[in-house]
Amino acid sequence: MMDTNGDRGIDKQEFYWGLKDLGCSISKREAGVLLDAMDTNQDGMVNFDEFLAGLRGHPNATRQEVINRAFAKFDHNGSGVIDSSDLAVVYDTSKHPKVRSG
Repeated sequence: MMDTNGDRGIDKQEFYWGLKDLGCSISKREAGVLLDAMDTNQDGMVNFDEFLAGLRGHPNATRQEVINRAFAKFDHNGSGVIDSSDLAVVYDTSKHPKVRSG
């Protein structure tokens, strides 16, 4: 929603106005400080992963292991990406009510 130019990142201007649109009372300087803290690769923008880590923090070791196991279950071909061919192996849609009803 904040990525108004569609470049899959949020710059300082987008971040500031996005927070203002959400009703946050924040100065441009404060928004810049927050964005800089979330910008872990220091490219001047926050991508989706940086944004989530900035909001939630990083998972502890136990939670990360659960995430890794769940991802591995879906990444059937081991490519590091979950695509439709991976999902077809682990999820059978034929019994879904909407499929059954046509």
